[in-house]
Amino acid sequence: MIPVTGGSPGTLVIPAPEFSRITAFTMALTSMLVPEKSQISWGIGMNVATNINGGIREMLKRPDHHWVWIMGDDHDFEPEVLLKLLDRRVPAVVPICATRKPPFHGVAYQRLHDNPEGKWRPIPWDDYPATGLMRVDAVGSAGLLLQRSVLETIPAPWMELAKVEAETLSEDLWFCEKMRLAGIPLYVDTDQSIGHVSLCTLWPRREAGIIRTSLEFQHTP
Repeated sequence: MIPVTGGSPGTLVIPAPEFSRITAFTMALTSMLVPEKSQISWGIGMNVATNINGGIREMLKRPDHHWVWIMGDDHDFEPEVLLKLLDRRVPAVVPICATRKPPFHGVAYQRLHDNPEGKWRPIPWDDYPATGLMRVDAVGSAGLLLQRSVLETIPAPWMELAKVEAETLSEDLWFCEKMRLAGIPLYVDTDQSIGHVSLCTLWPRREAGIIRTSLEFQHTP
């Protein structure tokens, strides 16, 4: 990371199952701009909720740190994205991000309030404004910037597994629901985006006598 003057320091939380799986992520991390005295908290292990919660606890022990930025190690991003998110000066904000498998919808969601099970639906790309902030009900946690006040308002554990459905992780959706119930606004910054690194297999297949290449994406969460 490259420290820059100005702004309040904070903690970048990386909930990685391994130290770093993706080359693009490592390259982005080494060139990203951060306020001086910021730090990285690596969460190594297969439990993403434990990894994130550990990083948040580490940040809260430092009274000079004012934010947490959660970033998975399967993403790519521009050097200044964090600084631009901090400039928004809102309690919780994420850049635009897409799922890594078809149909590649955004990972910002609207809660279906008339559904007793509290389901969420992806917000269609056409509903995103041309610029500025968009208020949403839930998001994926990658690139999620949380101010210290949010994490002091919502008690630990912040991330919890299998609360939305028994066989899904959805720790990010559940945390966003906690924010909604606490009256904490959540936004997508439609002027910023991050990449989502996907794994796919290229299959040369013969169709009507002509060989064409198709993509088969790995069905991972």
